[in-house]
Amino acid sequence: MSLRSKIVLILAAVLALYVVLDVSVQRTMVAQSFVDLEREEAGAELELARKEIRAEVDQIEHVGRGWAAAGTPEALLAHFVPQEGSRPAGGDEGREDEPASPMAALEVDLVYLVEADGTVAWSRVEDPETRAAMRLRDFPSEALAPFHPLMLSSDGSGLTAGLMMTERGVLAVCTSPIREKAAEDVRTGDEGAGPLAAGARAGRRLIVGRLLDRVLAAAHAESMRTRLACFPLRSGELPQREAALLDSITTSTEPVTTVTEDEHLYMYTVLADVRGAPSILLRAEVERRITARGASVIRFALLSTAFTVLLILFVLLRILQRTVLDPIGRLTGHAVAIGKNDDTSARVGMERGDEIGTLATEFDRMIGKLAQSRAAHAEAARLVGMSEIATGVLHDIGNVLNSVSVSARLSAGQVRKLPVGDLEKVMEILRGVQDDMASFVANDPRGKHLVPFLDQVTTNLAAERAKVVDEMGKLAEGIEHIERLVRSQQDVAGAGPLLEPVSIAHQLESALRLAHCAGQGVEGDAIRVETELEDLPMARLDKHKLTEILVNLIRNACDSLDLAGKTRLVLRARRRDADTVRIEVEDEGVGIPAQDLSRIFNHGFTTKPQGHGFGLHTSANAAAQMHGRLFAESAGPGLGALFVLEVPLDAEATARAA
Repeated sequence: MSLRSKIVLILAAVLALYVVLDVSVQRTMVAQSFVDLEREEAGAELELARKEIRAEVDQIEHVGRGWAAAGTPEALLAHFVPQEGSRPAGGDEGREDEPASPMAALEVDLVYLVEADGTVAWSRVEDPETRAAMRLRDFPSEALAPFHPLMLSSDGSGLTAGLMMTERGVLAVCTSPIREKAAEDVRTGDEGAGPLAAGARAGRRLIVGRLLDRVLAAAHAESMRTRLACFPLRSGELPQREAALLDSITTSTEPVTTVTEDEHLYMYTVLADVRGAPSILLRAEVERRITARGASVIRFALLSTAFTVLLILFVLLRILQRTVLDPIGRLTGHAVAIGKNDDTSARVGMERGDEIGTLATEFDRMIGKLAQSRAAHAEAARLVGMSEIATGVLHDIGNVLNSVSVSARLSAGQVRKLPVGDLEKVMEILRGVQDDMASFVANDPRGKHLVPFLDQVTTNLAAERAKVVDEMGKLAEGIEHIERLVRSQQDVAGAGPLLEPVSIAHQLESALRLAHCAGQGVEGDAIRVETELEDLPMARLDKHKLTEILVNLIRNACDSLDLAGKTRLVLRARRRDADTVRIEVEDEGVGIPAQDLSRIFNHGFTTKPQGHGFGLHTSANAAAQMHGRLFAESAGPGLGALFVLEVPLDAEATARAA
């Protein structure tokens, strides 16, 4: 990824994080403030409605008490009926031709004159909109039950005022006892008392009421955002939404607020009836104009923020492009060109007074110093390479010379054991009897043993000669390997390796002989070699490099067994896949610590007391030159080691594929 892309991503990520945080703040704080303001306004509207309802109750109570104390029942009823006559008890059916109701002018919708026993002496209920007579379930026209809420008084005064929930809506109602003075006036024989005068007596009550639907509508006519409604506080008569909230509404001391899917806010509170029991649910429905306005404000703020972010991103990128990215791109291109063309004489030549200019100047100076040091480094590398080659040659020759030295000592020992002294004694005897050889052989006791003796000597000499010839063959093979090593190292800068068909099993046996680990070793310790060899085809490899690697691995395994006092050495050869051979040299010697497995093939690193750290290093290089690999495994100190050499069956084909 380019530096420009990284900077763009970083800036975009930072600005996106800023946008996310800004959106979160807008939604969690600003938007919530609009919601809180809306709820506060709805609560204020609801509280205003409660106060107005309470004022209506107070007003109807004031009206009822005033009318009940105003005078006789005739004078009282004169407020509610036309002058041409009064309506009979229970006469609440309206006629189309009757004059306009005076109850409309008096702003009352219900008037009841009730005897002490609950009998209705006179009543009328009018629809507040049409002023037509109507019936209410809780107000029968014949009589009110003794336990009717309006017939009971908490303080015994007979005065009751409050709210009642009717099928027509909330009714502000007041029950007032009629003054005794009115009854006394009737008993004194007032001729103008009318039809009610005969029934006038103490305990009469006047009930007046006003339906609050039009009152609430009129009170909030100017506020087109809030609509008020009342419901009976009974789950069976509530709408589905309010019925679901009934428990929370009745148990909360504060108004309960909810928001619906149609973006309306509803706030609920409970009103007490004339008995003081909570029985009326007052709902304020608010169109969420404040929230909608807040949402539009937030959207505008977010759009403004997004535009600002894009503008900042564009300006920052332009500034970074001119002041940072273009100079760094020029410097990078110069460095890439030097890497491709290897021209250390080129200079970037960037004259700037800032850090990038300093970097360009120091880069030119560094390239100059690099050009000077390359020549010295090349010379030093050549000398080091020559030293490493010489060290590798000496190490490999040393390994082979070890076996050559053993073969030479064994050959010398076998020659010293030849029975030459016995033959010399026989020759001295034969020189003394050479003139009469036939008589000596036939008659002399010594002559009779001459032929068996010579036969035995001949047999011994033949056996010793075979041993000497075998050791001389090993000696010649070692010398040939030394010659080949010297020649290959001399030709390392010239021709490639000599590839020839090689038998893996044969090379393992040859390396085992050259390492002198099997059978009776140099130190006299018996090494027990186990082989597990698959039937492998001939491999096309550099025979001498393969032998060099195997000799090093077997020699190291033998040294490890000698240090650990163990004797078991396992050689394996099998196919890893169709094109690769896996050769394993496993011992139960001193093992390799885990921290040394990664550096055991480094030049100069060794774990042997008298090692030099050249063998495994050169072996790994030789394996790489054959397009193979060499690695080691060990469970830890004292648990032995496994060295694995993987080489292709055809190194030439592998080299062409590579």
